[in-house]
Amino acid sequence: MVHLVEFWLDSPSIHQAPLIAEFAHLTSYEVRVVISGEIGERRRRLGWGTPDFGRVEILEVRDPDAWPRTLQERRTEKLVVVSGYGASAASRFVLSSLRETGISCIIQTEGWDPSKRLLSALRWGKYLPEILRANRNSVVVLGIGSHAVRQFSKSWPKAQRFYEFGYFPQVTSTTPRKPDNPTNAEQNYLLFIGELIERKNVRALVDSWSASGVDAGLTIVGDGELREAAMTWPASADVEWLGAIPHREVGALLERASGLVLPSRFDGWGAVVSEALLSGVPVLCSQGVGAATLLSGEGPRRGHTYRSSSELTEAIRSFVGDLEGGVFDTAEIARWSEAHLSASAASKYLTNIIEFEFGDLAVRPKPPWKTMYVEGGSSK
Repeated sequence: MVHLVEFWLDSPSIHQAPLIAEFAHLTSYEVRVVISGEIGERRRRLGWGTPDFGRVEILEVRDPDAWPRTLQERRTEKLVVVSGYGASAASRFVLSSLRETGISCIIQTEGWDPSKRLLSALRWGKYLPEILRANRNSVVVLGIGSHAVRQFSKSWPKAQRFYEFGYFPQVTSTTPRKPDNPTNAEQNYLLFIGELIERKNVRALVDSWSASGVDAGLTIVGDGELREAAMTWPASADVEWLGAIPHREVGALLERASGLVLPSRFDGWGAVVSEALLSGVPVLCSQGVGAATLLSGEGPRRGHTYRSSSELTEAIRSFVGDLEGGVFDTAEIARWSEAHLSASAASKYLTNIIEFEFGDLAVRPKPPWKTMYVEGGSSK
């Protein structure tokens, strides 16, 4: 019987904290967070701050020598939720200890970048035998994003113990939303938020936006190794470059934007897609983004996807055309997202997974974004 749910994080995460805080608020389980490291400098440059975990007990256990004692504590009555399939020293320790401890475990993991398939396969091959030697009935995998669904659902030996999952951020805003479907270019603009790195495909975005000729501005928020080079790109002078901003200000930017564009070659999830939809902002993203799965299915039209960079110029034209044509109902997008993508919806889903796998819930839960939706915000 599970009484304690213990989340092991390599650092305080703005993507995990809202779910954990809401889970602790809504569930009857005791909830604890074990943090094995600090927020890295790279994430701080991107605007990350210390997130709010609510009324959750926080244990900072940075000394690896103390991990065994922490993991063993109350091991017969707890469920450990580990982030990343061997992606950090702490997660590697937990995975390698499953057989010895007999602890029940949920593994949250993104899929791997197809361009790094060999490295990811080596990691998978290293830890899969450890898990299989443990009690397979005690391990559940939550695959974050479309890549993980394709990759892990086929290779995980206990396929019935695999669930589609995501990141469920909290969006705060201090500004009123602009009118829907603005008609002039000063109001109508596209927004990119993310690192300025090759994987995010920012150069293709700038060039394709310039070539598209759309009556919409482009604002780019973020920093990274391409920042200096980006200032020399032919169309860069027409782009608004804001640099990195504190994450708490993202909501205000989103509410003034007409649409979000995320052209990444690969993103395990792409939390900014969730943030945009929760703000009622339509999204254009590549199919390399794990969260692209959120743009299809029931409910209001929420955006467009495209397959390759060669399609991006036309995709921007089509997306802006729909923005100008009133195709997207921003209020309905926000209502749908609150019902299906919020931390509250995700915490109920996680609770149901735990109770189905380790308790007495009889019906296998489905991802909230794949449940039925009734216009006006309700779902079933």
